[in-house]
Amino acid sequence: MMKSNTKKIEVLKETTSDWTYPNHTYVLENGRLVAYKRKGFNELMRLSPSTFIKKRRTFVNVKGEELKEIMQALCT
Repeated sequence: MMKSNTKKIEVLKETTSDWTYPNHTYVLENGRLVAYKRKGFNELMRLSPSTFIKKRRTFVNVKGEELKEIMQALCT
């Protein structure tokens, strides 16, 4: 069976309220963390693909203009 080259990209903004850490925006490719944007900053930090755990945290899908900006930054 051949492997699919399809990439599933998710952009998630953390909304966890009972958390002592800042809520950042995360970019996942096929469930693995590949980049994030720190809260209060515009720069997208790229990473080697790594495990991303959503346990005990809450997120919303990023949409609209913010999603467009993040996707453009990924392509540069």
